[in-house]
Amino acid sequence: MTNKKSKAKTPDVGPFAERFAKFLEIGLHCFEENFEDFNPCHVLEEKNGKGVMFSQFKEKDYGRETSEEYTVIAFEHGIVWPSGASICFSNEQPPEQVALLFIAALSREMPVNKPTCGNCETKGMFSKGGGLR
Repeated sequence: MTNKKSKAKTPDVGPFAERFAKFLEIGLHCFEENFEDFNPCHVLEEKNGKGVMFSQFKEKDYGRETSEEYTVIAFEHGIVWPSGASICFSNEQPPEQVALLFIAALSREMPVNKPTCGNCETKGMFSKGGGLR
């Protein structure tokens, strides 16, 4: 996965990725957590476009290696792991609902692991972008 990283706030991240990131930030605040502690940054990835990358563990508590190992990116179509596995946004699973999963996980210091459905892997579903329709 080739990324260009930027700490700058970029207004041209897609609306679904932005909704996810904002909801995650607000939800973490309710648990007295600061989203900035999870090293969020905007990225531009060749295949998926613009997104918000963040770690599921705080680098200051778990170290750089662990922080990087549990990094995911919120793109316009959903959350993507470095392996290419994803959780897609849809009408039935909007960005805010997926953000709730991450809020619960991050506040409990338990990462959301990549989806590992053998049936999905066989059909190649992880490589397809979803998106709200």
